[in-house]
Amino acid sequence: MADFPDCVPILTDGLPGLVLRPHAPGDIDDFTAMCVDPGYRQWTDKPVPYLRSHAEHFVTELIPGGWVSGEVYGWAIESEGRFAGNIDLGSVRAGGGDVGFGLAPWARGRGLMTRALRLVVGYAFDELAWRVVIWRAVAGNEASRAVARKAGFRRFTTVPDTACLHGERRDEWVASIRPGELLSG
Repeated sequence: MADFPDCVPILTDGLPGLVLRPHAPGDIDDFTAMCVDPGYRQWTDKPVPYLRSHAEHFVTELIPGGWVSGEVYGWAIESEGRFAGNIDLGSVRAGGGDVGFGLAPWARGRGLMTRALRLVVGYAFDELAWRVVIWRAVAGNEASRAVARKAGFRRFTTVPDTACLHGERRDEWVASIRPGELLSG
């Protein structure tokens, strides 16, 4: 496998306004801003306070190391020439794994994440030969669930007390998608 960032495939659906690409040091400030946004923080268990050094570690160490090891496949979501969010495949085991994603406030409400999710799930099936992708979110995260539904995730269920958010046990929504279930846009 090539070194990071050369090992990261550029993904696009051919429509304007969306490119999935390797993370770059220039993303750090926008990544930090996304992670301190109250709408994002409400549903993620990022450190408090979230510091620029956390974003630096994620962008320059965690993601590149994940690609090299095959443990995390993460893309920066770019729209209008600017970092707009993150999407990654992780928890890789036995022909499947999880997907996680987050979008900057300025990029929300335009269908970008649904498009990005379709691309990444397609990559998991076509390039990684996964048989299942699992989506998880803290129960109540309606925006994330809407994105998963639009992409074709099925078998939604609630699993009690499996999420940990800001030091508290919370219910978690879980759904999955298999090859052939991905919905086109």
